[in-house]
Amino acid sequence: MGRLLHRVRAKATAAVFNKFKGEDGTFKKDITSQPSGLLSLYNAAHLLIHGEPALEEAISFARHHLELVSSSLKSPLAQQVKRALHRALPRSCKRVETLHYISEYGEEEGHNPVLLELAKLDFNLLQHVHLKELKAITEYVFCSLLSSPTK
Repeated sequence: MGRLLHRVRAKATAAVFNKFKGEDGTFKKDITSQPSGLLSLYNAAHLLIHGEPALEEAISFARHHLELVSSSLKSPLAQQVKRALHRALPRSCKRVETLHYISEYGEEEGHNPVLLELAKLDFNLLQHVHLKELKAITEYVFCSLLSSPTK
């Protein structure tokens, strides 16, 4: 939810994270039994704006519990947690994360093979477009350097 709010440039308030807290103001212990939910909380909290202690607390809480369960997780969640603890999803390179997700989705039980194939085709198509653009830019710069007067 935090990612969606961030993408549309809406300011996500820390109050959104209060649903994960008990009446005493601390995070509920029952959410620690759901590693995928903890991972989502961890990534969403990284959309913080400095000076939001509730989000900093969410990061600390989720990180601590993800580190505790990381060794007992199965693939692909184990790789997702490991990458997130190294660099949270909102701070990662989207193309690299997409490549990881495509390969991990193929490992998931009940994945849709048609959707997986379309994702691979889309990724490869965009990579091809990027390579063509890079080639055009490189040729332009190279030709500009060759045609510029030397001193």
